[in-house]
Amino acid sequence: MCIVIDARMISGQKTGDRTFALGILRGLAQTLADDGIEIVVVLQNQTGARLIPKHPAFRVEVQPGLPGPLWMPLTFPRLLSRLDADVALVNYLGPFRAPCPLVTVVHDVVWRALPHSFPARDRLLLDRFLPGTLRRAAAVVTVSEFSRGEIIKYFGVPRGKIHIVPNAADERFHPVEDAAEMAQLRDRYGLPEKFVLNLGVIHPRKNVNGLIRAYTALPEAVREQYGLVITGRHGWGEALPATLTGSVGPGSVCFTGYVPDEDLPALYSAATAFAYPSLYEGFGIPPLEAMACGTPVVASNVASLPDVVGDAALMVDPRSTESIRDGLEQILGDAELRARLREAGFERVKQFSWRSSAERMLAVLRSAARD
Repeated sequence: MCIVIDARMISGQKTGDRTFALGILRGLAQTLADDGIEIVVVLQNQTGARLIPKHPAFRVEVQPGLPGPLWMPLTFPRLLSRLDADVALVNYLGPFRAPCPLVTVVHDVVWRALPHSFPARDRLLLDRFLPGTLRRAAAVVTVSEFSRGEIIKYFGVPRGKIHIVPNAADERFHPVEDAAEMAQLRDRYGLPEKFVLNLGVIHPRKNVNGLIRAYTALPEAVREQYGLVITGRHGWGEALPATLTGSVGPGSVCFTGYVPDEDLPALYSAATAFAYPSLYEGFGIPPLEAMACGTPVVASNVASLPDVVGDAALMVDPRSTESIRDGLEQILGDAELRARLREAGFERVKQFSWRSSAERMLAVLRSAARD
């Protein structure tokens, strides 16, 4: 059986879609036996090729050329025919016609739930073409029960057609305790000795400005001990205070910019707590990564996050500055609570693995190919 995976997002910077694609590929590399399955991983350029796991069943197909909106309807069907594909896995949008069954991954529908958080052009593209992809797809994959409910709510897809394949924290996320490595990390990014960390693409639904307001509302005695570190690349539509660029130390808010994957385990491990007051998540991988590194988590009580973190995080209302502030004050002021959440986080992370998710994905793809 030939499975073709559209993995062009792997060549870009870290996003949830990219993390999911890489995680599934790594899980498949652990799962696949010599049973006649070929996985063709389609990339736009060679940038992401080094990230693809080595496995006898994997083959990389680099397909440069037309931009995404044209590549999918024009180039991809011809590629599927040439490869004699039995099933294809796409991200959100698929071709109008394909020579094999399609399975599409829809991580969330944030552009419908929070239209202000998405560029108008992208909303128009998804609203125009996603309904057709959902109708034509043999199966739809999403990452949480919450997202399945949202797809049903906004697009009327039958529940039985939607399969849940959750995200996970990669195995490389674990507590980093090497003193020299941690000292180098602090010097590289100008980190304060104690700090609350927030990580992710910075745009409105991540609620970074809400977190900053909550932090600055903390009692001065708390802010004198702990800084706030904002990490991530700038997305669309979120303006951050100019003071973020030069302010480092206890009682300050500092912005590191994008941090490469290899530095993330140490960054999580260096933080006293991880704060993720997002307004909307289809899943929310960073809280799991933080837990895997032994960092206690403050997370939103909305969307998918309660199901992801369970009772292993301190939950807050992301629309309330007071609630976020109280959560930060509680977790920073209570060492026993941090210790309890640290241990609960280690246990929670065990409930998710890329191997298990890859097995679920492979079952969906096999079923779609037979149908």
